[in-house]
Amino acid sequence: MLEKIGQLLHVVYDYRETSGSNGQLAGEVANLDAEMLRRLPLDLLERLREATQNGNKKSLDALIQTVSASHNAGCAHALWGLADKYEYDALTRLLDEACRR
Repeated sequence: MLEKIGQLLHVVYDYRETSGSNGQLAGEVANLDAEMLRRLPLDLLERLREATQNGNKKSLDALIQTVSASHNAGCAHALWGLADKYEYDALTRLLDEACRR
């Protein structure tokens, strides 16, 4: 469709690969595992898991902010990546595994 619009309006599209924050975020999410999460305090992990299971995005974001501020910014970015895409099943699996120390 864009091709046809371009032909009719004599528009030339400029396509570029993006390797900025989206690519970095995808890499961080891919590297997130239960072992990385186990470095967080158990109480925080349990609260993250509860917020995820309840679908409480506001609480989840606040808890991830805590992770970012006081523990591990890379881990927080990966958690935000999953939370912002509402990948709660994946988050729950990771958090369940991390809570089993």
